[in-house]
Order: sequence, then structure tokens, then C-alpha cells
Amino acid sequence: MRTHCQTIDTRWGSDNHPHYSHGNTLPYTGVPFGMNYFLPQTTHEQGAWFFNPNLPIFQGFRLTHQPSPWIGDYAWCLITPITGNIASSDLFRRQSSYSMKEAVFQPHYLRIFSERYQIQSELVPSRYGAVMRFRATEKLTLCFHAAKELEDLTLTDQTCHFHILDQAHTADTSYSSISSGNLASRSRTSLISIKIFFSPFLAMK
Repeated sequence: MRTHCQTIDTRWGSDNHPHYSHGNTLPYTGVPFGMNYFLPQTTHEQGAWFFNPNLPIFQGFRLTHQPSPWIGDYAWCLITPITGNIASSDLFRRQSSYSMKEAVFQPHYLRIFSERYQIQSELVPSRYGAVMRFRATEKLTLCFHAAKELEDLTLTDQTCHFHILDQAHTADTSYSSISSGNLASRSRTSLISIKIFFSPFLAMK
């Protein structure tokens, strides 16, 4: 017997673009009142409308804080799993197709199969992050894309730790950017720190 969460497809209401809306929702996966939410990204060329349920493209799992496409995202990060050599930093050349019918979009679980790289990607959210599992026929690579600046990147065999610095300009004088060294800049700085733990490589059976 399936639970209530397993009967939900979060793609409902997500068929939107800047000129027409069916609800302006996004297929978020996350816990209630969580610090971060996740979804598969299908395009990087439509601004805040970075997901379309009718586009069978998988560019990676996006960590997002976007409440609405009309407000925009901040301090986001995209994690793209690939196999083979990294030919280009362009997302268009890294993206893969996926089967929309076989994919699972649920509030508590995501599953995408990358047809180009033959990678099964799964995600289960937590209060502050998520557990991701990638299964491939060969050794894979995780590519990171950030909103503005990717700072303090530390990578070992077991962990990856980095900061994403995102500045959003505002007229509110109560905010000031100390990272830029100019206290009178009237800008607000959002900083997100991410630490990733790697488990042993899983080969797809």
C-alpha cells in the first residue's frame, strides 16, 4: 500500500513560462520548513523558469531557495552527474535526456535516469540538505555550478566543502556587504555553506 506522499506527482502546475502560467509551481522535494529544496533542472536559458515538465532534459539536481519565479532564486547550486571526460563547462554540452514517464517526482523522493550517461540519480531530502545516490556503469564525476561565486572549495576523497556567495542589491540601508570591503555599498550578501560526504562508488547492476 502506498503512502499519501507516494501518490503525489509534484510536476502538476509546473508547466509554466514567463508569458503564461499554469500555477507557477516548481516540483520541489524537501521536508516541511526545510532550509533547502531540490528539483531537477531542465534548462539554464529561461532564467527563473528553470524547469519544464515537457522538456526531457536533465541538467542536474538544483538546490534552490526560490519561492516564486517572479521573485527569483538566490544562493543556488546545481550538481550535475556525468561519466567520461568533461568536454566543456557549458551546461548545454553536459546535459542529458531522461525518460519523463519513468522519472519519480515526489515531495520526499526524486529519481532520474540519465540516458546519455546511463546514471540513475536519486535524492531524499533532510532538514538542512539531502542524501543523493548515483549509480552508473562506470566511474562518475560530479560537476558543480553556482549562482555567483564559488569560494573556499575543498575536495578530498571523502568530502567536498564549499561556499556560495550571492549578492542581491537592495535599497535597504540596514544591509551592507562586508565581503566586498565596502560597507556603504547597500548590498545584501547571502552565504550558503555546503558539505558533501562521499560514500563508496556504486556500480549499477
